[in-house]
Amino acid sequence: MNTTLTWMPPENAEGVFYTVSYLVYGSDIWHSKLECTNITWTWCNLAHETNKNSTTYGNVTASYLNCSISEISEGFEPYHQTILTPPKINLFSTATSIVINLTHPIVDYFHIKFKYHIYLNGIHIKETETPYYIKEHLDSHTKYCITAKLSVFGRESSMSGTTCITTERGKKHIKPLWLPIVIQLKG
Repeated sequence: MNTTLTWMPPENAEGVFYTVSYLVYGSDIWHSKLECTNITWTWCNLAHETNKNSTTYGNVTASYLNCSISEISEGFEPYHQTILTPPKINLFSTATSIVINLTHPIVDYFHIKFKYHIYLNGIHIKETETPYYIKEHLDSHTKYCITAKLSVFGRESSMSGTTCITTERGKKHIKPLWLPIVIQLKG
């Protein structure tokens, strides 16, 4: 999961260095983020420092020559403020079915049940807590397109991009051919 603290640089920011520290709610100690000490860019990834169950605060100190100024961010609460992105779709097919496998990095991070909403050719076909689904009884050698979204705590991700697959060719069936037979009787 990417938990990035960003900030706006001051005007004429040439020569300004930034140092980031963080505090997890319930602690009195600010910890330095070593990878974000005396940096010149205006972002710092705090993913490994963020506690998914607590509020985390960031502190950015801007230094120029012998002057420095600090600013503390608003608290970040992962459960409530994480932006839900759509799941990634992987498809496999047989002649009459599609195996839909959905993945999302946030699922492993939070260890809670998410709901997956699966759409076939724009029509909602399944809501499930498992990240896979087999859609059966489809036509062979036919193109099907899948989209999906994720929901949790009353929030939904945006819809994923469309992923399409063509089912495999089925075995050729011999259909009976009925020919009219005209019998003429001569008498």
